[in-house]
Amino acid sequence: VFDVESTQFGSLATSATDTITVEDMNVNEDERKALRYLKIGDEWKEQEELERAEAFYKKALEAEPEHLDALEAYAETLLLLDRANEAIEPLKKAVDIDPNSPAKRNNLGKCLYQAGQKEKAKEQFQKAIKMAGNNTEGYNNLGVLYWEDGNAQMAIDNFKKAIQIDNNDLDAVANLGIMCYQAEMFEDAIPLLEKYLAKKPDDVQMRTYLADAYEKKTASHKPQIAHGNIAKNLGIKPKIHKENRKPKSPDRSVSEAKINVEMNFNDLEGITKRASIDVGHICNLDCLFCYHRWEKPKSPFLSAEEIMARLKRYREDFNLTVCDFTGGEPMILPRLVEIVEYAADIGIPICIITNGQNASFDKLESLADAGVKELLLSIQGTREIHDKLVGKEGAFDQILKLIENLDKLQIPWRVNTVLTKWNAETLPALTEQLCKFPNPPENANYICFNPWANWADKTEIDLQGRHCDIAEYVKEAIDIYSAEGIWCNVRYVPFCIYKGYEKHITNFPQIIYDPLEWDARAYWNLSGETINEVYTLGLSNGVWGKTRGHIFFNTCMKHNQAKVAVKSEECMKCRNFLICDGLQHQYAERYGWSEISPSEGELIYDPEYWLVRDNKT
Repeated sequence: VFDVESTQFGSLATSATDTITVEDMNVNEDERKALRYLKIGDEWKEQEELERAEAFYKKALEAEPEHLDALEAYAETLLLLDRANEAIEPLKKAVDIDPNSPAKRNNLGKCLYQAGQKEKAKEQFQKAIKMAGNNTEGYNNLGVLYWEDGNAQMAIDNFKKAIQIDNNDLDAVANLGIMCYQAEMFEDAIPLLEKYLAKKPDDVQMRTYLADAYEKKTASHKPQIAHGNIAKNLGIKPKIHKENRKPKSPDRSVSEAKINVEMNFNDLEGITKRASIDVGHICNLDCLFCYHRWEKPKSPFLSAEEIMARLKRYREDFNLTVCDFTGGEPMILPRLVEIVEYAADIGIPICIITNGQNASFDKLESLADAGVKELLLSIQGTREIHDKLVGKEGAFDQILKLIENLDKLQIPWRVNTVLTKWNAETLPALTEQLCKFPNPPENANYICFNPWANWADKTEIDLQGRHCDIAEYVKEAIDIYSAEGIWCNVRYVPFCIYKGYEKHITNFPQIIYDPLEWDARAYWNLSGETINEVYTLGLSNGVWGKTRGHIFFNTCMKHNQAKVAVKSEECMKCRNFLICDGLQHQYAERYGWSEISPSEGELIYDPEYWLVRDNKT
């Protein structure tokens, strides 16, 4: 396992807690200096002051250039600083000094691997094995390299050799267990995963593999979903064991030219036909809950030409039929009416997501004439709380005036509301007020406040509330809307918080199946090459889908989910485990897991299981 942070490069002569009395040591003056600097470097490294540690390790090597402990401590620090290329030289020197040490060969191999020199890394691991045939680490490391190269059989053989030497080598046990799982060798995978979890019971990711392996073993006819972490970017570069290394699958890759037609990524059953474009983050309000509140400077508006080029691509290449403009505030976008008219002409009319503060009757009339499809209004509570949350007195009254004008012009409208502890109690009253309009909203979205982007590092957020405290008011509002035949959903919240209301919950796995949500290709403005990479990533990870296109879309959602959400062991007991987000990282750290209450029943595989589409949508 090439995990630099957990790798120990030999036994240091001293540790940060040792007391050195150099006068008692039978060493020369240079070595005394080296030991003194080595100790100081260790102390800085323990405090994670790596640059300072590096400086003192250098001093140790100036005093004693061939001091093995100093060479390895210096190299380890460089690796922790992501400077693998610089770490190669001191590790090579350590090997030159002690060429018959398998451990030093393994350390050099790990460093070469991290520096991208895989063939040279392989040579060092092979030499380490030749020196000591019982070298479990060498066999495991070779297995990882073969795994990455797509040579599954050689990888399995090397992991097995490592385990034969030491059946308690958890790295090799875990790697072989994951490989057998991915190869659908569930009979072999299960005992290996169980063995690993007996020693590492808190590894939720490995528990997920085990649970899924049991399901697939006993019900092979059911859909199968893998739950490894999706790569941190939309690529297919595999990770290493502790981040769930995945082998490449070049034999399953497809050419970019075949993606949309032959693989039928367009017009898929259940997948939304709606695009979105983030037109820029310039805004006329400073809402307290905004994702982009801490973004400085705000990203500027896209040009009209860029927006129209994207619209043309989304219509012609992806066959999407509606596009939402988000931001920022799209109503202040230059040349908005011209863009809306162009979109309507090519068959992808626009929905504008707006705070309603820059929408005069004349402007709305121009948009109606240009062919705007609808407006999605940001309404955050009744009058006083809405104005507080958006930071503008009179903002709520402007929204009400806007709705009256939309009614006159027969422009449909919908509602977005961000759920906070400040507006929760007002939701039933707001719902009743909105339902009294002659043409009420066509749907309502409740979006849990998401501590994403620059919010993620803020632990105490005044407006953030506990899901359970907010849910009682949301359920009441849902009942009011439902009585009027208006569909609504709640986004990014565990299913167990809304037992009995599951059909209203939309988490990341459900987004692309919600007809009012956005196609992932348009949301990220993905190139054909990246679409191919994401599909290949999903295929190599075993992500389930009804068709190849569904595999692509489900992989996109798992990628996004993995970035922001986390699940607990209690979550693993729930029937919704595979289709639920769990909790956002910051929320889990702040409030813990006491609200989580697993739902009993057969494990659900299909993200659409609870989803109900209202006739209007």
